[in-house]
Amino acid sequence: MGNLKFLGAFVLLCMLYSATSAQKPDSALTNFYDKSSFEKVYTQFDNTRYAAGQTIWYKAYIMSGVEPSQISKNFYTDWYDENGKLISSTITPIVNGSSSGSYTIPQKYTGSSIQAISYTKWMRNFDSAYFFQKKFQIWIGNQSIIY
Repeated sequence: MGNLKFLGAFVLLCMLYSATSAQKPDSALTNFYDKSSFEKVYTQFDNTRYAAGQTIWYKAYIMSGVEPSQISKNFYTDWYDENGKLISSTITPIVNGSSSGSYTIPQKYTGSSIQAISYTKWMRNFDSAYFFQKKFQIWIGNQSIIY
């Protein structure tokens, strides 16, 4: 009987200790947010104007603080038409904090602009306001393209 009382007291003390040291969900999320590493992306493109059928070349720089990021392994770019409809997505590997790739605008594309939104999967854990966004003008018909 003495051992049973001792065991009951021990379990009760363990429960009290865990209840006082447990974090509330909001403080746990705040703690995660403060301690987690952020990635920042800058994407450099070869031009600002394109025509249907042309290839858009890009190079991305992925940073975590002031160092090249080692968090993510893949770089994602979503391509949207002027109405916000997803046209295509590209995925390229990240090597030493940078990534490069290309996207060919469909030959029959008739819109006047196209938008690229770039991010990593890790960045999707946070606000999408930090995704890199760039809008391009698309030349249609007989308009000449000046580089």
